[in-house]
Amino acid sequence: MDTFDTKYNALRDKIDAKVSALEQIHNSHMKCKAGCSMCCREYAILPVEFESILNRLKKEASPAINPNYGPDECPFLVDRRCSIYKNRPIICRTHGLPLLFMGDENWELSACELNFTKVKEDYFSFENTFPQDTFNSELFVLNQQFVKNQPDYKEAGDQHLVSIQNLAKNLTHGLP
Repeated sequence: MDTFDTKYNALRDKIDAKVSALEQIHNSHMKCKAGCSMCCREYAILPVEFESILNRLKKEASPAINPNYGPDECPFLVDRRCSIYKNRPIICRTHGLPLLFMGDENWELSACELNFTKVKEDYFSFENTFPQDTFNSELFVLNQQFVKNQPDYKEAGDQHLVSIQNLAKNLTHGLP
């Protein structure tokens, strides 16, 4: 796992650098601040990301877990704040930014409805949006390599996703 942890962390750091640059570009349009939890919900993540986050969380002080989280809620959202913020999944790192991805036939743009309320339609470009497909492809390839070497995931295949709620269950009960 150490090799995959290193590769995952390198990808996460590359994503964080892009996110940071985009946050600076779009700072005047971003409403995302501590306490905004509109995008926070239960997500499923790839096994390589799940295991890397779980390993880091096990090494640190136990994060707060909302004891009353529901089926579609993130268990790490406590008092409208993320208790695993520095270890949060990649999907959570990109919330609020303008995300560019390939739809069925065309490029599509997605952004939080609270942000970018006063920009013109031509404001967005390839240069000032997050290239979601590019980074998701890198994460997917890394996950393919990871599951080939992991008996627990090999049978499930490289498209298997793990609920973020399983992180909380694993930390509190040692469950997979």
